[in-house]
Amino acid sequence: MTQLGTLQARLWRLWWNHGEAGANAWMTIALRLPLLASQDPTRPSAEARRMVREKIAALAEGSLAAGLHASRTVGRSPPDVIGIVDALARPARKRVRANAKRLATKRVRK
Repeated sequence: MTQLGTLQARLWRLWWNHGEAGANAWMTIALRLPLLASQDPTRPSAEARRMVREKIAALAEGSLAAGLHASRTVGRSPPDVIGIVDALARPARKRVRANAKRLATKRVRK
């Protein structure tokens, strides 16, 4: 495969992964809203605390992974921007997929 073909395949995969993450995020939001709306507004629920904790952890993991990937690709021409973006977003994609699955199965069991 040519270098251009490889780049196109990587861009397609990155686009697909982000689209899938967007769909999973939408589903997670739709499944969490009723849970959050039914809680006491003065006391954050376990789900609300989990949301905040997971976002902070995903941001930290993604930032670290992107920084490590960027440091490994220093000096390359062109720099591996696709790899850096993928490394940054991977922890968030992983969590949003797991949350959508967890909340969907939780909803079905009730």
